[in-house]
Amino acid sequence: MRYSRTSRAFLSQKKLPGNIFPSVARLPLAIALLDILLPPRYDFTMQGRALWITGLPGSGKSTVADAVQQRHPDVVILRMDELRKVITPNPTYSDQEREVAYRSLVYLAKTLSGLGHDVIIDATGNLRRWRDLARELIPAFSEVYLRCSLETCAAREKQRTETHGAPRDIYEKGRAGWPVPGITAPYEEPLTPEVTIDAGKVSATEAAETISRLLLRTAEERLEKKGR
Repeated sequence: MRYSRTSRAFLSQKKLPGNIFPSVARLPLAIALLDILLPPRYDFTMQGRALWITGLPGSGKSTVADAVQQRHPDVVILRMDELRKVITPNPTYSDQEREVAYRSLVYLAKTLSGLGHDVIIDATGNLRRWRDLARELIPAFSEVYLRCSLETCAAREKQRTETHGAPRDIYEKGRAGWPVPGITAPYEEPLTPEVTIDAGKVSATEAAETISRLLLRTAEERLEKKGR
């Protein structure tokens, strides 16, 4: 099987990390798919940015992500709750299951941003190592922390009408024994996020404006690089 220069160049410049899915980069099918997905003159300077919006359940991650997408319609939102329905239709929320789900999420974000898309990861990411993995593997990565008290998050979670695939009454379930970040599972706050937003005081609109400025800066950097 012969492959185009485009797919070979992509694999040589965007090496797939062996610590996620070790065999993927060696599969002929992966190269063939790249021939279909990538345009003949793929511009390797067009690296997209991946933003991980993290925070406790109920901190407003999905609402803020939607508000950003309204300003930037081409942004791709990856929601953990939606992904989980596909890879773990009957979730147990075990440590092993979370590990697979978050690594899959990081891989998707890496692939899409590598193809030039701006990506928002809408996921709690309660353990820091998953967000650190994304930072390690994605060249243009930023962490956005929606800081919000547990009490405020629990009150919001109880009132929300749109769950974006998340289970309802999550904090009540946490108090009944479910592994819920902030209740029965740890939530490790970001140590050095690019953006910290006080989600208990700042509206989703204001938060989206802050994140939009980050995306606009990325777009300017792309144009500058393309002009060199």
